[in-house]
Amino acid sequence: MKILYLDIETAPSLGYVWSSWKTNVISYRGEGRHGYMLCFSYLWHGQKTVRCVAQTDFPEAYAADPMDDSHVVQAALHLLDEADIVIGHNIDGFDIPLIKAYGVKAGLEPPSHFRTIDTLKMARQTFRFKSNSLKNLADELGLEAKEDPGGFSTWLGCMSGDKKAWKRMISYAKQDTRLLPVLWERMRPYAKRNLTLNDGRMESCPVCGEMGRMQRRGTRKTNTMVYAQYQCQECKSYSRSRLAEKEDRPMYVG
Repeated sequence: MKILYLDIETAPSLGYVWSSWKTNVISYRGEGRHGYMLCFSYLWHGQKTVRCVAQTDFPEAYAADPMDDSHVVQAALHLLDEADIVIGHNIDGFDIPLIKAYGVKAGLEPPSHFRTIDTLKMARQTFRFKSNSLKNLADELGLEAKEDPGGFSTWLGCMSGDKKAWKRMISYAKQDTRLLPVLWERMRPYAKRNLTLNDGRMESCPVCGEMGRMQRRGTRKTNTMVYAQYQCQECKSYSRSRLAEKEDRPMYVG
């Protein structure tokens, strides 16, 4: 099973507005008004080196058109095509939809099917932190501090071709992705997944994918059924079998 940690960085859309509060865009400014992908950083599970693919990795295309992100998007789509599971913070609401949007605009082929694990979505649904931002989660869980990107000037610098801004952006993007496996390691025992083999036995963990590390831990009951419950000895998460062991319906008394 190939697990990919992923984070993208994008340029903002450009437009004119009358006000900075509760306002609509009057008109978008120039070409590329809907934004584009500056770069993405990624890490394959089990590897140590975080890599980044940026517009500047394609100097000819970048020199011809600083808003041409097609090569970056194509590289991202190739990675998604290789992955079985993609993990990211707000990946369901931001990263994946944007990659696909940029891909279809560029006329690129879609990736094959993959599953996602969104740590932002899980933080909202499972816990109650004062904030679910990646920075706050890192702070509250005592993880490595999230790097300061240097403010919006970094994005502006990248959009204008500033080399120092690009260096800062790539370092910032890599740090975000470096945090993802550490965050997921802390959160995954609380994940809820119920994937099993056809015979109902838990041979691999549905959360971390480890084989042969599932131990039986009693049963889990619903209103009508009883299922075998297992705990992964690798990530400590609990799962239940897909097939019920027996029905557990109360006897009807007429």
